[in-house]
Amino acid sequence: MRTILSKPLEVLILASALIFPATVFSQSQIQNPPAQKQTAVTSIDAHNIAKEISKSRNNPERASYVAKLAEEASKRLGRELVIQQIYINGDKERPLSERFGNKNYIIPSKSPNPITIGAHYDAADYDSVNNQTVPGANDNGSGVGTLAELTLLPDADNIEFVFLGSEERDRDGARQYSSELRNRPRLFISLDTVGKGEILNPDGIYGMKGIEEKSNIFPTDTRANQIFREICRRKGLKVLTEDLEASGDQSEFVIRKIPTFVYQRVDEKFIGDDKEDGDMHTLRDDERWLDENQMRENIQLLSEFIGAVKK
Repeated sequence: MRTILSKPLEVLILASALIFPATVFSQSQIQNPPAQKQTAVTSIDAHNIAKEISKSRNNPERASYVAKLAEEASKRLGRELVIQQIYINGDKERPLSERFGNKNYIIPSKSPNPITIGAHYDAADYDSVNNQTVPGANDNGSGVGTLAELTLLPDADNIEFVFLGSEERDRDGARQYSSELRNRPRLFISLDTVGKGEILNPDGIYGMKGIEEKSNIFPTDTRANQIFREICRRKGLKVLTEDLEASGDQSEFVIRKIPTFVYQRVDEKFIGDDKEDGDMHTLRDDERWLDENQMRENIQLLSEFIGAVKK
């Protein structure tokens, strides 16, 4: 996740599993999963999952942990897990290295145009020589845990869940997934850095190289934003709505004109500002950036929101 708070406009909205057979695209596309020892998935709870995945030393370990989550959820939902190999810029002659998180784990919907919920599982490099990453508890263990818990939603037949790889390198996983869609989503919901801070639901974001150029702005989905903000208004919750630099996997969807909804939590101490670097992409992105109450609130808000947009 690459985000900078550029003095966002604060809008106060007031009323005031278990292994399941995996479908692969081709034998040549899928490699055997990494053999690192991993903690077993013991409960589907966003906060606990975020803490557990942050104990991983590198992205192959994170991928192994996420593979277990996806396998268990697929079995519970009665679906066949799809594992998608990620390539550099979609070039089938250039498979991405596993050190970046080189597979997407897709729990497909049976709907021809589902609501798709996605979160990247990879973390930023800390020591590339020794293949070590930062803990990535908030960025983006929090998104992974939230996505995993949302697989428990009732009546989820028309929801597709996707754990995306290689966001930190160059959004490779989101690019691969969004360019090879079997069923075009009627809404893509992006979950990134949702562990602690104020709620962010931006009206639009920069796409691709737009951050550097301060151009190429794409709107997020107006109807979805309105539904979510009405839910927050009824609960008296503050929402930040203007942060064009809230860039990440969602950029790959907005540039393809797929209706996109962005949910994040932001804190200047985490993302930094013009004067001081924050804890994002450092060893300080640990479980201190996972607020259990706020993560529980995420599930409540998103569950209500998803139920409303499905109608």
